[in-house]
Amino acid sequence: MKTEEQKISESILLLKVLQEDDNIFGATKLQKQVFLNELKLIDIDSGGLYYKYFRYNYGPFSRQLQDNYNALADKGFIHRTTYRLTDRGEYLIGFVEGCIVHYRDNGKIFETVKATTNKYRKYTGKQLMDLVYDMAIVPVELPDRRMKIKDIPMFIDLLWPERDKVEHKLTFPRHILDDIKAELAMDKDTWDNLEQTQAD
Repeated sequence: MKTEEQKISESILLLKVLQEDDNIFGATKLQKQVFLNELKLIDIDSGGLYYKYFRYNYGPFSRQLQDNYNALADKGFIHRTTYRLTDRGEYLIGFVEGCIVHYRDNGKIFETVKATTNKYRKYTGKQLMDLVYDMAIVPVELPDRRMKIKDIPMFIDLLWPERDKVEHKLTFPRHILDDIKAELAMDKDTWDNLEQTQAD
C-alpha cells in the first residue's frame, strides 16, 4: 500500500509533467509520457512516481494514474479536457518547487522529470504509443523475460514501483508536507471561495 508521501509525490510530479508538456491532448499521450518518466526515475534509482502499470490495448496503462488525474481535475488543479494546469495547479507547482527543489535529492528528481517530459513533448499520442510498443522491458510479472511491450500478453503487470525500495525519493520537510496535504485536500469550491474572498 502506498504511503501518504508517495501519493503526494505522484500528484506533484503528475502536475509537473502536465506543466512541462503542452502537447498532451488525450489519455494515450498522458499515460505514455508518465510511464516513460517513471521508467527513467527507476533507471536512476529514484522514486516519485509509483503508478502500477499493466499491458492494455494501447500499451502500458495505469488505472491509478487515471484516477489521480481525475481527482486532481475534480479539485480544480487541471482542466479536465485540455490537460492543462489551472491557475491553482500552477500555484501549487510553483510553491512546491520553490520550497523543496533544493532539499535532499529533489532537484535531481525534478530535473529528470523535466528533461524526460521535454524529450517526448513533441510526440503525438500515437507516435509515443508506437515508440513505447517497441521498447523492451522486464515485466514485473515475468521477471525472467525481457520483452518488447507489444509482445507482452494483455493484462500482465509491467511496473509496480511502489514495492521497490529506491534510495532517492521526493522528500518533503514536515511543515511543507502539511501545507501540501492541506492544499491537495481542499475541494474546488473552497478554493474558489478563498480566491473570491481575496479578490474582495
